[in-house]
Amino acid sequence: MAAENPQPAVAPTGEAEGGGGRGLPAFIPLVATIVLMPVLAWVTFKLILPRLGSAPKTAAVAKKTEATEAAKEKPAESSEKAEPAAEGKAEGKSEGKSEGKSEGKSEGKSTFSESVCDGLAIPLTRRYVTCFMRKESNPEKGEAKVAKIVYEGTTDEAIADKVSVNIAGTEGKRYCVAEIYLRGSNTSDLVKRMNLNKYRLFDATSRVLSSKSMEELHLLGFRELLRRELLGEYNQILGGGAVGEVLITEMLIQ
Repeated sequence: MAAENPQPAVAPTGEAEGGGGRGLPAFIPLVATIVLMPVLAWVTFKLILPRLGSAPKTAAVAKKTEATEAAKEKPAESSEKAEPAAEGKAEGKSEGKSEGKSEGKSEGKSTFSESVCDGLAIPLTRRYVTCFMRKESNPEKGEAKVAKIVYEGTTDEAIADKVSVNIAGTEGKRYCVAEIYLRGSNTSDLVKRMNLNKYRLFDATSRVLSSKSMEELHLLGFRELLRRELLGEYNQILGGGAVGEVLITEMLIQ
């Protein structure tokens, strides 16, 4: 067998010797990162972020300013719109009031300036009365305004109060009941005078009726005589010939 030739030993090269020096560059990025991170963080927070944040803030401020100005202009516009509306409302209100007043005068309580009230029979009553214009429906004439004598403050047509007296000479066993209406050429004036003197009118009526005996009450034409006597009494109380006619609508003897 042939003897094995020993392999010559390979001398270490310079690369193997310098292997420890090549490991240092691998740590340079890590070192740079550790050193630069604080710097980058400072630059980011101190320089970059403030500039980025200022733009949205400025836009928000500008938007807020625009909104404020718009809000200021809006009340001005609304006030301008409100002025015509207020004027229209005031005008409509004044017109409505004037129309209501004029209509109220014609349909409600009259001031007696309307001639249509003249000639109405006014009841002898203890309550205050007035002339009232109201609408009434008529199948033939349609709707028409009619003047009525009503109790003041209502629309109820006024009627005469019954005047009841004992008949003279009957010792209180017989009595007379009458209902009386007055009429004059100037209804407004007559109503005012009657309202002011209503109790005097009742007193005069009771005095005249109670002075009559049974024989007088049954005389032919007694009512006409009684009308004339009462007419004189009433005109003496009211004055100025205010009463032109006395109407005895009811007269009972019991």
